[in-house]
Amino acid sequence: MITFGFRNRWGGILRSVVAIVLGVVMIALPSDSLEILVKVLAAMLIASGLVSAIFGIRSRQSGVLGLMLFNSIVDVLIGVLMFCYPSFVAGFIVIVLGALLLGMGLLQFLSLISASSFVKMGFAAYILPVICVCGGLLIIIQPDVIAAVLTVFAGIVLLIYGLSELIAGWKMHKAIEVYEIKFGDGEQAGGGTGSAGDNFSDAVDVEFEKVEDKDKDDTAGDSRQDN
Repeated sequence: MITFGFRNRWGGILRSVVAIVLGVVMIALPSDSLEILVKVLAAMLIASGLVSAIFGIRSRQSGVLGLMLFNSIVDVLIGVLMFCYPSFVAGFIVIVLGALLLGMGLLQFLSLISASSFVKMGFAAYILPVICVCGGLLIIIQPDVIAAVLTVFAGIVLLIYGLSELIAGWKMHKAIEVYEIKFGDGEQAGGGTGSAGDNFSDAVDVEFEKVEDKDKDDTAGDSRQDN
């Protein structure tokens, strides 16, 4: 039975609580949650840069000090800039997302048009590329409104995930208990969880030889006795 991530009950509860809290914050404060997320990412970059610097100083004998210090300086500078200008970074990320959607939609639309001369294309094939193009343009023109909408949508998804994680954790905990009661003793009896030394502690080494070799030895012994 697959129990990855559910063996520890508190781990599932922690994941669900974090997801629910983030979801509520993103729904209640859609305009501020993106900036908060940018600040969290900035803090992680600064912490990563400091850790890299400490690791490089401790490992300076291996010759990685210069590279580690350079990486740490870059991480700290980017983190400080992101932390000081979170609204600009959040807006930039949204515009980049809009540009990517616009570019991918146009590329797909042009590809379908070029392929229509060889293969018959229905009207439905152009719906998704048009949606991507329109969505990219809307994000570029109205980034604040779209960012708030995307944030609320992401918050709803996180809230649903947190609630489902609570339910799944409770169900999986019950299933693990039933599974261990049903198969726990059998695994140990069959050698599933026991060590090889426990299962073969009474084994005895036995010497054996081929029958042909034994017959040859007996024949040679009889001939020596006759001589």
